Amino acid sequence: MSVIESVIMEKYGQIAKRLFKILLTKKMLDQKQLAQIAMVPIDSARETLYKLLKDGFVSLQVYFHFHFIFIFILFY
Repeated sequence: MSVIESVIMEKYGQIAKRLFKILLTKKMLDQKQLAQIAMVPIDSARETLYKLLKDGFVSLQVYFHFHFIFIFILFY
């Protein structure tokens, strides 16, 4: 286990560690995809991802598509 994973595990718990490891392998996912892959409730995933975002462990990128506005929140 890497040092970053250890810090995430201690500070945020098992769900955060699982989400972080998935993001390391898959790179960019939206919240719903990430929650499905990690097999955690979407609410828990969102809450945990925002904590990780606030502390700089993940970053956010918003994409717009053509004339329709589709906002995909991607964490990596």
